[in-house]
Amino acid sequence: MDVFFFFLKKILGRLLFPLGLVLCLGFLGAVLWIRRPGRRIGKALVLSALVLLLALSLPVTSWLLLRPLEIEAGTYADP
Repeated sequence: MDVFFFFLKKILGRLLFPLGLVLCLGFLGAVLWIRRPGRRIGKALVLSALVLLLALSLPVTSWLLLRPLEIEAGTYADP
């Protein structure tokens, strides 16, 4: 039973990272797009997953996310 929870923890941990969430969103959108081609929700989910993947991979995004943390931490002092 411990092995099951170990693997469950590892799988869920990876899926809760931003890349895992975006991939799950894209996969869900692709499934909905194939199963119900007349609806727009599948296309919208796939498009939003692609936009999120692009936005999260840009250096500007990482700079905007890290800058407040670097300001709060202060400067590095040489010993």
